[in-house]
Amino acid sequence: MLKRTVLIGSLVLLPLLLVACGDDGESAEGEGEGEGEGEGEGEGEGEGEGEGEGEGEGEPEIPFNIGGEAFPTAQVVDLADLATVDNAGVPSISLETLALAALTADQAAGLTYGFVADDGFTPTDKGLDPLDWTTLKQGFIDPATRDLAWPEALGLSSKWSVKTAATLLVFGEPVVSGQ
Repeated sequence: MLKRTVLIGSLVLLPLLLVACGDDGESAEGEGEGEGEGEGEGEGEGEGEGEGEGEGEGEPEIPFNIGGEAFPTAQVVDLADLATVDNAGVPSISLETLALAALTADQAAGLTYGFVADDGFTPTDKGLDPLDWTTLKQGFIDPATRDLAWPEALGLSSKWSVKTAATLLVFGEPVVSGQ
């Protein structure tokens, strides 16, 4: 039931994101070139809109969902906006950074976590307990592939080897905005 709710929420949010991004990209190209070059001398509108919207187009947008029983209102985080660190030669985002993009440190510490891959795979469906905050903080996600990586000392590489992770599941007491 939980997996379906998260995936349905993801499917509802994704088209909204695509529509919003698609409209901005099209209008930026058309307005920035047309009015800015020809008759746009006295009209600052064409230049401002074209430049402002067009600058971010070159950066990849990597949507990642955060949801679950403790996070009933799913949130989308752009992995491209999060800082990377070197993890064995691979630019990666710490899972702590990922979780703190949607939670406060106090909220995060009292919750447990799981992941869902693009294909629906989740280690918690295989009988594994969700990860506690201390363990989650030690993992990484490669923003290019969305594969999870763990320090060998934890022994999680085979159990929690999620490829193309799409959702961070959050379990525990519901997180209420403003708490």
